[in-house]
Amino acid sequence: MSFQKKNFSYFWLSTLCIWLLDISILCAVFTEPSMQKYIRTAQRKLTDLTHTNFHTVPADRKIVTFTFDDVPASAFEQAAPILDQHGIQGTFYIAMTFMEGHGPETMYNLDHLKAIDAKGHEIASHTYDHFHFYQAKDAAYIAQDLDKNTAEFARLGIDQQLLNFSYPFGEQTTLAKKNTHIRFQSSRGIDRGINQGKTDFNNLKAIQLYEGKYPISSMEALLDEFDKEGGWLIFYTHDVEENYSKYGCSPSYFEQAVKLCVDRSFEMKTVAEVVKELVK
Repeated sequence: MSFQKKNFSYFWLSTLCIWLLDISILCAVFTEPSMQKYIRTAQRKLTDLTHTNFHTVPADRKIVTFTFDDVPASAFEQAAPILDQHGIQGTFYIAMTFMEGHGPETMYNLDHLKAIDAKGHEIASHTYDHFHFYQAKDAAYIAQDLDKNTAEFARLGIDQQLLNFSYPFGEQTTLAKKNTHIRFQSSRGIDRGINQGKTDFNNLKAIQLYEGKYPISSMEALLDEFDKEGGWLIFYTHDVEENYSKYGCSPSYFEQAVKLCVDRSFEMKTVAEVVKELVK
């Protein structure tokens, strides 16, 4: 195939993929939950092809990062001290609309942010309004929300920048990736897996620390495999408390996961630290 014909084919393939990425329009027509699930999955997979930011995660590295989304107060009060005891810094993805708020869980406050900042933990972005990207059709709205979260955080006087991002609900669209790509050094999704080799830093894979779904025995098996294969393993959770939600875990479960990593002498770093090392 000639260079010109090959470029022509790639152009139409890209055009078709981008057109298909707006599958969310179909959700207004196909209202069955099962149908929407498949549509969302297809949309997210197709979005993987756009606004990529590839870098290599060496197989001879064994890096682990603990991250938290939203973030409930319990993650600051229960999980952060466990990390501190082991000299580990985590990454806390915050949506400023939750500050001082009360939802399903009591959310964080300024004292929580100051406390983790003093201990060297990373604070990162999770949008301002924690909205659904699948429902956002206005690029300007997405841009304004992301910039508002950054601006509101800057007003707190904490000496950090929001360098990295995680997608609320794991929702990725072309508009979302286009806006996060130009604002953040990385974006973490919820696709389950370990980051190895050629990796899209605009769609980092992660592993849930959801106690109700994954018993600690499954974590041991996962870490044994990771010890052999290497790469960058990112954990994420939400609340860390005795009466944990389906999106969280108990303090004892979290501590066991941390100790399993410490006992295997894995490198323990924040997202910002890993990005700084691997992005040249």
